[in-house]
Amino acid sequence: MRKASITLYLCLVLCVLLSLIAVAFYSARIAAGRAVLACSLEEGMFSLFSEYDSDLFTRYGLMFLDGGRGHTSLQLHKLTDRTEQYASYIVNPGRKTGGKVPIAMTAPSASITGYVLATDGGGIAFRRQVCTAMKGRAAANVISMASGLPEHVQNPTDMQNVQMGPGIDDAAVTESEQAAADAIDLGDSYTDPRETVMTARSMGIMNLAVPAGKVVSGQTVSLADMPSNRSLQRGIGGVTPVGTGLADHALLMEYAAEMFSCFISDEKKEQGTLQYQMEYLLCRKGSDSENLKGTLNRLMVIREASNLAFLSADPVKRAESLAAATAVMTAIGMPYLAPVAAVGIRAAWAYAEGIFDLRRLLSGGKVSLVKTEANWQLSIEQLPTFLSSSAVSGEDDGNGLTYEQYLRMLLFAVSDANLTNGIMDLVEDTMRHGAGKTDFRIDNCIDAMTMELAATAEGKQIRTYEQYGYGMN
Repeated sequence: MRKASITLYLCLVLCVLLSLIAVAFYSARIAAGRAVLACSLEEGMFSLFSEYDSDLFTRYGLMFLDGGRGHTSLQLHKLTDRTEQYASYIVNPGRKTGGKVPIAMTAPSASITGYVLATDGGGIAFRRQVCTAMKGRAAANVISMASGLPEHVQNPTDMQNVQMGPGIDDAAVTESEQAAADAIDLGDSYTDPRETVMTARSMGIMNLAVPAGKVVSGQTVSLADMPSNRSLQRGIGGVTPVGTGLADHALLMEYAAEMFSCFISDEKKEQGTLQYQMEYLLCRKGSDSENLKGTLNRLMVIREASNLAFLSADPVKRAESLAAATAVMTAIGMPYLAPVAAVGIRAAWAYAEGIFDLRRLLSGGKVSLVKTEANWQLSIEQLPTFLSSSAVSGEDDGNGLTYEQYLRMLLFAVSDANLTNGIMDLVEDTMRHGAGKTDFRIDNCIDAMTMELAATAEGKQIRTYEQYGYGMN
């Protein structure tokens, strides 16, 4: 009886121990199932994000997952199906060979719980990728390369103060200046150049500045279809807008200069509908001609201010303008108004010289930001008839700025938001027309995603979450 009682006691203890061991094994199998599910989701998302748009990466160095999958709207179910397919290779590796698996798990089911699109938050993800792409190319001198400005000129509006200096009275005439003007003989037939310039202004900047033989593009685009003007799809979860500094702005600007073409580009870069893409970033109009016109008007403001500053500060040019004003005002019997008229003639002269500056820039030449006697083009004798002359005098300044460098300078005044929106417009337009992907939409491009994967392991429902994106380490 004593031996039998001990055996019964041991049986009861062993039953408890076996139950504990069975529970431990069950828990271990569930834990292993969770680990397998987590690995399968990580592998699935890694494989999914490896399917980034290769054309977008090749053309623009941007890595986004096209959530449209050949459609104009997001096809999230196709992304989850693809993830489930990739994950099943980990969950059930022997499904095709008929082999057994150590853990009994059902086929995984994926669902998307959040995602960030390229256009969310004003294009935060898009701008980050642009800056990342350019940091590997532009090197440390990107800001100076982008601006092309002399060190002492940080703002185009400061040019007049730099050149003229303080305290200069534009209408004041010194004795030496009057003597120099009296020594200049322009002849009795000299006409008022201000009238010529008034006629020129009415002709429009395009008719004046575009060099002979250059044909202006007639390409147009529907602004309503551009991402910056249409209603965009939004991600789930959202992103917080963040500010950018001067370095990021310079990187955006350098990216635009490298990727997009302008009026003087010899070989047009990857293009969509518009040919003058840099000009579009400045003006955001629906046609190449409108964008070129707006850009030339902005350049004229800079050139006219710089030219007038030089004319007002240079003693020789002041004397020549006074001589011209004296000739014009004497012809109408009011020579005493010559000093006042000289101011208007200098303004007209600055405008006419600006037209010649634009012609030189659009011909591929260089124009200094600050003029000197050596690179001044239009003489006082040519001023009344400058409309009939296409020739330019003076030397092309080898240290001056090209048309593209002036465009970069103008882009400094464009805000990060507007510049980002303009670049996204051009990228989408190029992908849709230049790359032939007519259904491509920049607001279908996914930068990051959070996904849930669920399955049943050993009869128990298990879930795991994973976040993956191109901007994550």
